[in-house]
Amino acid sequence: MLLLPIVSSAGVLGFFVCTRNVAHRPFDAYDVEIGMEFANRASIFVESARQYSRERATALTLQRSLLPTGLSAPSPVEVHHRYLPGSRRIEVGGDWYESIALPGARVALVVGDVAGHGVKAAVTMGRLRTAIHTLAGLELPPAEALERLDALMATLGEREPHFATCAYVVYDAVSGQCEVASAGHLPPLLAPPGADSEYLPVPPAPPLGVGGDGPITTREFTVEDGTLLFLYTDGLVENRARDIDDGLARLLATFGPGASARPLEDLCQAALDGVYDDQHRDDIAMLVARLARIPADHHATWELPAEPAAVRRARGLVRDRLARWDLDELTHTTMLLVSELVTNAIAHAGGRVKLRLVREGGLVCEVYDSSDGHPRIRLHDDEDDMLESGRGLHVVGRLAKRWGVRRTAGGKVVWCEQELP
Repeated sequence: MLLLPIVSSAGVLGFFVCTRNVAHRPFDAYDVEIGMEFANRASIFVESARQYSRERATALTLQRSLLPTGLSAPSPVEVHHRYLPGSRRIEVGGDWYESIALPGARVALVVGDVAGHGVKAAVTMGRLRTAIHTLAGLELPPAEALERLDALMATLGEREPHFATCAYVVYDAVSGQCEVASAGHLPPLLAPPGADSEYLPVPPAPPLGVGGDGPITTREFTVEDGTLLFLYTDGLVENRARDIDDGLARLLATFGPGASARPLEDLCQAALDGVYDDQHRDDIAMLVARLARIPADHHATWELPAEPAAVRRARGLVRDRLARWDLDELTHTTMLLVSELVTNAIAHAGGRVKLRLVREGGLVCEVYDSSDGHPRIRLHDDEDDMLESGRGLHVVGRLAKRWGVRRTAGGKVVWCEQELP
């Protein structure tokens, strides 16, 4: 019997045990030399497998730690997700998903896919997720947010270029309007209640990091309550054994008439049928949302003329509305906030002003105007007590939980939010 150690930098991994019976010649020094050659090669193979397993476990742990642990959305919007890493034959990739509640009963829905696999793709995915949260907080339109991500990808290239695809959707649960932009990603699927599903013809744009010449554009449309919006990565519809068109056709059938009434968990599982057991599949990330508006009595909108008397009228409209909502304890603060925002809009924007109150998660006051100028808080010296211009936003910042500005097609919106009692 020969007992030959399999040794690596980690120590003894095991042994080769070689035996012969009395009918064969005994082992000699040459047999020991040949056996140790096999043991040394086995050590290299085993150590490579151990390192691969550690790297894959690290990448998978990193990616799962970077993926969101909870999805936020307005109360009438139901969101569900599924994420599956690649099979053991394929390293973990850079697929990710997001659902980020925005002020004013809005939500940002995002799905993306970083090219490549392994730790590098997972790290890039984490950077893009952080950037997405920042851009969503700035309330940039989807197209502009993707353009910012494209510029960011150029700085992440280091020695090798990075590429990623992304689909970005913003849904307004007050108006039912969607804004969609895509950078090289597969088209979102829309399934209205009781009707056939369809892929949205979003204006095409190159993937992030490619540096295409054409701008990324946003498509806007309105959806009816109960419509399903499905975002996904290419691992769900494409592999070596199936053409991507077949996978896309299968998804259309899954989200056919009647799908809007099914539980979202069942729809996710139905989308994975025939894919989950595929041993050659890529990562899969999917996000499905059932879109609906908030109740009509949870928001109110008024058009105001651009004249000083409109400020008084705005205070009266807000007081009556909060009385209907049994929010009398917020009346004085809200009236003061509305006065400041409407006054600023009339003084600096001109034209008619739109005032909107939204009761969803908190009490949000929004003032729309036709100017695209970004308001700023002005800082005054102590000796400049007589100058009152620019102090309105100081008041808003002190009284509101948070406030911000977002651009619209016709100008901008200045908003503030208070916590509900």
